Amino acid sequence: MSGDFFRNLANIFLSSYMLYSLIGNIVFLALFFIAVIAYIERYRGEQDCALWKRKNTAADQRTSLTQEVINHIKTVKLYGWVNHMEERLEESRKKEMDALKDLFLHYAFNDGFWALFNGMLPNIIFFSYLYFGNTISLSQLIVF
Repeated sequence: MSGDFFRNLANIFLSSYMLYSLIGNIVFLALFFIAVIAYIERYRGEQDCALWKRKNTAADQRTSLTQEVINHIKTVKLYGWVNHMEERLEESRKKEMDALKDLFLHYAFNDGFWALFNGMLPNIIFFSYLYFGNTISLSQLIVF
């Protein structure tokens, strides 16, 4: 795994140098966006872990409650606890579904944001390059 890290780091530096030789200082804008993306991905990963932990905790509680009811069904029916256990199971299932809904909303928002951001990033860099008064040749245009 550390070999991949160093190989990717070397690729970033080599690519940056090649882009710097083609388009100049605007490559630092691209490197800034790469740094921002790396930070946001770290934050996103932390959020993913927290949401999955919440969902799994709710699922484990529901599963253990279901197992308890199944193992002691005679006692539950004998003492008339069916309605009480049914309410507890429904409440547990609702907590699990709320956690699952939050998880999928998180994924939907992140996927939409990254699709938009990754689609716009080359355009931002390209138009920034032109905005700062640079001209573009055919060899530079092929890079974009």
